[in-house]
Amino acid sequence: MKTDQTLSGPEPIATRSALAEQTGHWVTGTILDTLSTGILILDENGRALGANPAWRAFAAECSDAAAALAAIPETPVLHADSQNQPQDQSELAAGIREILRGGSAEFAQEYLCAWPDGPRSFLGRARRLAGAGTTRVLVTCEEITELKRLQNALEESEARLRSIASASMDGLFQLDQFGSLVTFNPAAERMFGYTAGEILGKDLGLLFPTFDRLQCTRESQASPSQAGSGDTSTYRGVLARRGDGSTFTVDLALGQTSWTEPHWTTGVCRDATERHYYEAAIAEARHAAQLAHRGTTEYLGALSHEFRNGLGGVLGMIDLALESDLTAVQRDCLETAVQSAGALVRLLSSIVDFSRLEAGSLVLEQVDFDLHDVLTSSIEPLTYRARDKHLELGVRVDPATPTRLRGDANRLRLVLTNLVENAIKFTSRGRVDLHVTPDESENHDRPPLIRFTVADTGIGIPSDDHERIFHLFESNPSARRYHGLGLGLTLAGRLVTLMGGAIELQSEPGRGSTFTFAAELAHNHSRGE
Repeated sequence: MKTDQTLSGPEPIATRSALAEQTGHWVTGTILDTLSTGILILDENGRALGANPAWRAFAAECSDAAAALAAIPETPVLHADSQNQPQDQSELAAGIREILRGGSAEFAQEYLCAWPDGPRSFLGRARRLAGAGTTRVLVTCEEITELKRLQNALEESEARLRSIASASMDGLFQLDQFGSLVTFNPAAERMFGYTAGEILGKDLGLLFPTFDRLQCTRESQASPSQAGSGDTSTYRGVLARRGDGSTFTVDLALGQTSWTEPHWTTGVCRDATERHYYEAAIAEARHAAQLAHRGTTEYLGALSHEFRNGLGGVLGMIDLALESDLTAVQRDCLETAVQSAGALVRLLSSIVDFSRLEAGSLVLEQVDFDLHDVLTSSIEPLTYRARDKHLELGVRVDPATPTRLRGDANRLRLVLTNLVENAIKFTSRGRVDLHVTPDESENHDRPPLIRFTVADTGIGIPSDDHERIFHLFESNPSARRYHGLGLGLTLAGRLVTLMGGAIELQSEPGRGSTFTFAAELAHNHSRGE
């Protein structure tokens, strides 16, 4: 109980002061010991009175003792007569001596120190400390090697950006958060007829009188979470005004900088006067070409109609002649004439359809038809030619294939005729077969597909040429002795695309060719099979 009274009783004032002083020294020492900045205290003669652990570590590592200014306490640290001291370190020492003489109160200097792993940069500061009639100098040392590296990298990056901006052929500028111009590159100066000194600080409306300034700066007013999103707004055909009052059009792109606060807006503009001129010229030329193409298509249609009328009369007379008593030679001649006239009719139809496809005016018909009728009318005119080449021409329809269909029978007939005729053309012996099956696809979201396959035992096609033979004026390079424009396969491929399919080809030189395509042909349930 007596001990409690002693501990809780009032202490003498002197004791409390001593305790506070000891506590203050302890706190100060603890702070100095934990600092990463080196601290050294010098007396009026330039001798070290004390140094914290960071300074001692610095002095122990630095191989240049004269430059370190970090000798242990009680050792002079200034070497005015050192001839080996680098210039920046000599300036630091001279600055400290000037403080000791009372010439200045503080001094700062960056300097390099030799280090085991290479030179390091440090920032030294010196300041006179006010005392009771004594002079003390506080010297601090802080490594800034990484800071200098980052600073140099930033300066190099800024130099590159300035170089890019100066060399750019597009006008570059920046706006602050108030929509005022803060940068203006040389290309922008040439484009608008202003120098940077004349335009900086001015409102963007001076350059773009009809462009709402808020459109340029609204992203700058966005919240921090929206800022720096990287979004760029582009504007085409913006009216711009030069310094002399003349106007022109530009394409403008605006993006927000995400590394500044408040956020700035960066703009890139390109003179679009010539582009608009050429675009207008191209549009006019395209329109003229479309008109010319439409006229050509109409002309070909009318010409085809007249040719087909004439050929129809020729074919009619030949059919009548074939029903009469003829010699074998006469009949053979007339059948050849029928074959040639039919080829001309198909060629005219192909030319007109191809012209319409090129003009984008061909629309598939949707009529009910019988598949067997289409197959017969497609193959029958080609039987004479197959017979002349002693080829077998076969047609096989899978029993599961619906025959009452709805679609463009004429275009389907044209595709089949072109494929079979092409197979006969490039086959010198063997056979040509047409096989029709229902498509096995389970996609119920589209009309049913009928698959057609035309196979031959002809010369075949190298794999490198499988695609080019569907291009206009291209043919099988390995069959130079066969003449043609390549129109048949080109037209067949485009018509099949309109029918919702695509032609597939399997072929090898000397092993024949197989063309396969599937067409969307709706099943006509209104008539029985």
